[in-house]
Amino acid sequence: MLSLDISPKRAESILAGINSRWLDLPSGRVHYRLSGSGPAIVLLHNSGMWGGVWDSWVDELSKSYTVIVPDLPGCGLTGPSKDGNYAIANLTAFVADFIPAVQKKPVHLVGLSLGGQLAWRLALLHPDLVKSLILINPTGYPEKKQPMIFKFARGKLGWLIRVLGSTKMLRKNLQQLWGNGAPISDAFLERLLVSQCRVGNRAAFLKFLRTDNQTLQDQIPNIDKPTQIQWSDMCGAQRFSEDLPRVELVRLNGLGHIPTVEAPAITLAAAKEFIRSQECQND
Repeated sequence: MLSLDISPKRAESILAGINSRWLDLPSGRVHYRLSGSGPAIVLLHNSGMWGGVWDSWVDELSKSYTVIVPDLPGCGLTGPSKDGNYAIANLTAFVADFIPAVQKKPVHLVGLSLGGQLAWRLALLHPDLVKSLILINPTGYPEKKQPMIFKFARGKLGWLIRVLGSTKMLRKNLQQLWGNGAPISDAFLERLLVSQCRVGNRAAFLKFLRTDNQTLQDQIPNIDKPTQIQWSDMCGAQRFSEDLPRVELVRLNGLGHIPTVEAPAITLAAAKEFIRSQECQND
């Protein structure tokens, strides 16, 4: 179950592709993927993972849109940030720096779990950067069930997160977050393990899990952007559809915490229709 770190060069040889791009920001060197053309969509992944959670979306979206998929600081090929601060406020600031560096116009911003919280915080703090929001099982309210790893990280053995790593262990952990969609593939687990074992990423993840964050949940009703919420019933209760002023709710019955991997066709179809409708209104 113990795993050595993987060098950046080795990780890049496995995870980088023809659409990989690199950008220098105040937080450090950033890896992202860029494909397609047309109105821009930025896809933000969840905690502890990397942009590969969107792989099943990218080819289809790229037929009509510019699709931009960054690896967040401390994740994937981006690796640790310069300051080692993984507070949600800092990660939001990263997104605020990243979007105008790669796109001149407001974007359709899509986020999964942590990525969803970064998306709605950006719309709240920097509304000029956002055209619309799609939030898939977003965090931000205390009602959402947290994976057990958050509790484990703050316990006596939490330091083990810096050295643990195997596809067998990942499968066991993810099965607790999975619903009734497609099974977890070996290929996904192998790439996820590389993304996590890239030098510095597991230490960064532990810092993230142990960081206390200031909540902005009372300000969520002030977000004035067209928003689609996709919500899996396994995540517990949600309040976004009650508190946001311009919102539609898509219920993902029977699906788990990572439905973009578990049921990409369902989640993508809902997102495409929402973005299409927003583009039609802007014509």
